[in-house]
Amino acid sequence: MLGRGRGFYDDSGKPHRLAGLGLDITERKQAEMASKRLAAIVESSDDAIVGKDLNGVITSWNSGAETIVRLHR
Repeated sequence: MLGRGRGFYDDSGKPHRLAGLGLDITERKQAEMASKRLAAIVESSDDAIVGKDLNGVITSWNSGAETIVRLHR
């Protein structure tokens, strides 16, 4: 749950109204957790995993890929 609110006060400083919004962010939190789990799997793998964009340009790689590059220099 994500909540935001604001209190409104009268001239004497006494609260007389509260306006706010509550949002259910369950799906967003589940997607964040899935992304973190996948990132942990990729980073902990000894296999080389390389990310490329649609033009074939390497955009990311894991430590397994770095190891292979070091071994073949």
